[in-house]
Amino acid sequence: MRLRAVGVSEAELSSELKDALDEFTAKNGREKSWTDDSVATRISVIGEKLGPMVATRLLGAYALVYQDASEIVHGSLYGINLFNIGRGKTPTNVEEFVEVANGHLIGILYALFFAITSYVRSNAELQGHQALVDLDSGQWERFEGLVKGQTTGDN
Repeated sequence: MRLRAVGVSEAELSSELKDALDEFTAKNGREKSWTDDSVATRISVIGEKLGPMVATRLLGAYALVYQDASEIVHGSLYGINLFNIGRGKTPTNVEEFVEVANGHLIGILYALFFAITSYVRSNAELQGHQALVDLDSGQWERFEGLVKGQTTGDN
């Protein structure tokens, strides 16, 4: 799917607009990203500026989603198998397939949790909201306890 302006010729573009478009257009005509750095490099830079807590969570979200989602979206054999089978044995009935789908959903929820808490933590630290930083730390400890199976009475 492509979206493009119809009826606007190159001749009608001002030199400033043409320069701006060229800055964000690759040689093949596709839109360029705002940076040439990889996602992992971007997370590393964030970690240098905001600390390991923020970077670790972003890296967790990235690791849980990016590679597998890319394989699934692009329809590779690995991606098709991952979507239909997961990482375990091949489902033999609907209930087992639902378990695989639930596993995908849990992974997505983990990734969302990592990304959202990283965002909240980084903004709270940058803006000096210590109460929010403390709340985040408490929520993270609670999350770790739930993952380890050590729930508290105030769930």
